[in-house]
Formats: sequence, structure tokens, C-alpha cells
Amino acid sequence: MPCWIGGGKSLYRVDDDWIFASVAKEGKAPVWLSTMLEDYIQPAAKAAGISKRVGWHTFRRSLASILGERGENVKVVQELLRHSNVSITLELYQQAGAEAKRAAQGHVGGLFVVPKAS
Repeated sequence: MPCWIGGGKSLYRVDDDWIFASVAKEGKAPVWLSTMLEDYIQPAAKAAGISKRVGWHTFRRSLASILGERGENVKVVQELLRHSNVSITLELYQQAGAEAKRAAQGHVGGLFVVPKAS
């Protein structure tokens, strides 16, 4: 009989079964990350209308960008992602969101307006 773990049914509840278990291996082996990506995550992204390639680094980059937008200290983000230095986090992972870019443009928009001569 299945037991409930974390709100979902687990068919494999013996102590030596895997938490993310392979159905094909009846709980005695894990589901491989490549299988999860190809069989579940990429089809879900496609169904959601995402045309870009989705991989595991997509989640890392998204996490870095979301934490940056929420004002999290970049050193904290660097350590969570286990980057060797902050420049990797800032230059390769974090991206500015559209709202932040619009807000920044709004701050400088009036600087370049030249009043008409009367």
C-alpha cells in the first residue's frame, strides 16, 4: 500500500528505496536527472509556450536573477550557487528584469529632453 510523503503518494516506501525512484526499476534505482529533464521538464516548458532550451542551468540562472531582483546580497547568492567568486554570479547568472529596466529608463528619460525655445 502506498504511503504519503510530502503530500504525494510514494509507491516505494521500504528503507532502501529511493525518494525520487525509477518506476522502471521498482524503487531500487533513482530517476536520472537527464530523464527528469527530457521526460517531464522540457515537455512542460514546451506546453507552457517556452521556446528556448530549458536545462538545469536555467533554474540556477533564474534563482540568481530572482534573488537579485528581490535585493538579496550578491555574496549570499554567490555562496548559495557555490560560485568561486562574485563576478561569475553577476556577469553570467544574474539578469536584470524587464520591470527594473523600465524603472531605470524612467529615471533618466527626462534628462535628455531639451525645452523648446519660445
